[in-house]
Amino acid sequence: MNAKWVRFGCAIAAAAAAGFTIHILYGRGWVIEYVQLAAASGRLNEVLREPYPSWLVVLAGVTALLPAAGKVLGYWLLQDRLPGRRPWQKGLVYGLLLLLMSDALLRSPIMNFAVGNPPGVVLVQSAEAWLIYAVTGILIGTIVPPRRST
Repeated sequence: MNAKWVRFGCAIAAAAAAGFTIHILYGRGWVIEYVQLAAASGRLNEVLREPYPSWLVVLAGVTALLPAAGKVLGYWLLQDRLPGRRPWQKGLVYGLLLLLMSDALLRSPIMNFAVGNPPGVVLVQSAEAWLIYAVTGILIGTIVPPRRST
């Protein structure tokens, strides 16, 4: 086996192990205890619940600009290396790459199914993220200018 592929495999395993370890020890360990204590003491009684007020919806939209800017920058840096002849094709590939980098492609649907959600519910819930990444990628691909003028 080529040493390059071994390194790819090691990088994948190390990244997954780091993320999963932090998720279990922090997210499923200390954080749960902390939040339960906060709830028991009444510190979560003022947390907003749906339907959210307009100012919160506006705040959510404004703060969505930063990760979108990161996606645009990532596309701009990678666009010359993405397969596809047309900008929308490169954008779709980029959207699929973003989807692959998230939990939304397979991990979340598999885990949602594993905990007992019916397949139809898993599919409907997963389709939202799949559509978001595909449409986001296509829009970015068709709007972002080329790095080099041809």
